[in-house]
Amino acid sequence: MDRRHSRRRVDWAVRRRDRGRKSFAGGDTGVLPYLGGERTPHDDPLASATLSNLRAAAGPLHIARAVLEGVAFAMADCHDALTEAGAPIDTIALVGGGARSRFWGRLIATVIDRPLLLPPLAPLGPALGAALLARQASGGALIGEAASNATITLEPDTASCAGLQARREIFRQHYAKMPGS
Repeated sequence: MDRRHSRRRVDWAVRRRDRGRKSFAGGDTGVLPYLGGERTPHDDPLASATLSNLRAAAGPLHIARAVLEGVAFAMADCHDALTEAGAPIDTIALVGGGARSRFWGRLIATVIDRPLLLPPLAPLGPALGAALLARQASGGALIGEAASNATITLEPDTASCAGLQARREIFRQHYAKMPGS
């Protein structure tokens, strides 16, 4: 099974499980996603990934949800560090492989509590960005013909915000308990 099919299967299964529920939040399983350490906001290159509160009743969807939330919480921590440092952030766009999932994009928008833009070529973001920079270096225009009017805006899910913020606080407490943090 390729990764694209697997990602769609998880998206479908999580949406199906949540049908009729008012909130994204739920379950106790949590993930700190620091597979290669963490640079912002913790400046801890030795931080490691963890899976916590795993119970016998937890299944693959609980773990998948915990991974998605953990990465979203880490992104929100980075966002907070940047804004607290005075960095002006007018818009936020989701690009790269994760941009294929509107479910995950909306989860990130909800955790950050800001709209998230999904450009038309978002899944190609990193490769397209490199190509555009190469184009500019060779004398071409930086911006191509991709129309900005095709951009999708993912709004935060206000009904899920409180539950996710509570889980984010647990995420932060879990990091604080890690050795060396």
